[in-house]
Amino acid sequence: MVWNIIRKMFDKTFDKEECIKTLENSLLSRPIPGKVYRYTKLSENLINTIREQRFYMPTFSELNDPCEGFYNVKMTVTDDALKSMFRHMRAYSISKETKDELIKIHGVEIVAMLEELKNLPESDFIQACRMMSNQIENQTEDFRQSQRQIDLKNITVLSFSESASSPLMCYNYADNNKGVCLEFATTSGPLRALSKVKYRDIPPTLDTSTIIQTSEESRMLTKHTDWSNEQEWRYIGHIDNGKYTPFNIKYSLSITFCTRADVDMGKKLLHALNDAGWNSNGGENIFRFHADTSRKTYGLIKIKENYIKI
Repeated sequence: MVWNIIRKMFDKTFDKEECIKTLENSLLSRPIPGKVYRYTKLSENLINTIREQRFYMPTFSELNDPCEGFYNVKMTVTDDALKSMFRHMRAYSISKETKDELIKIHGVEIVAMLEELKNLPESDFIQACRMMSNQIENQTEDFRQSQRQIDLKNITVLSFSESASSPLMCYNYADNNKGVCLEFATTSGPLRALSKVKYRDIPPTLDTSTIIQTSEESRMLTKHTDWSNEQEWRYIGHIDNGKYTPFNIKYSLSITFCTRADVDMGKKLLHALNDAGWNSNGGENIFRFHADTSRKTYGLIKIKENYIKI
């Protein structure tokens, strides 16, 4: 954790534009499904979302899983990492903004300690850091809890499912089967940078040797296996960029009304989609879920909608 904080002090050592470009290229090169699905309530809020063509991105503290962001920490400190840190500390001073952040989270003593560390000979610096890491390891739980609270309030998320016809998603996210399922192509805007949620029985363990590169991804893309039926994909944002992200409704491939969707609200939604420039392909892209009456499965099937039309 200290290595992460210290790394933040030396923004001048990194080309920010290059880092952003590298991150974008990394995200865009990852395999993602060609289509994803958003199950949601059929409401005035959804109609406004369509009209404004922007998704609301809640913070993690607003999500329905109380275990979001859980993780463990393993302290790994190598001589190479400490030597590199020493060179950076000697080359650059701590900015006032970073000092204020450190004082707010860890108290004024941390800033004084870091100023002293940078003036030590390299061998003494490494020894002092190793002693400090042992102390920090004993305080890992306090840090983990405080960092998680920061994450929950500041990191935002936009969620989709890989499942095209999930009864569970219709119940949990589409207002007890009264809502809709919107199908999107993953070729535009935030959908090009989706990340797959991993499901496991225990929280991930973040190693301090790689925490800078992987901590956000591991923390915010891991859930308990009980949630695995959601087949979730996420677009991760930050509160500094606002709680809305734009999208182009033209990349919505179809709309499927759930079994109990209201006809009048459905018509209002279709009018909003039409006004926003969505192509229903003469009604061919409008469906409704029905129970599979063949009794071969417990699943849902999509049938062309006959009642809700523009």
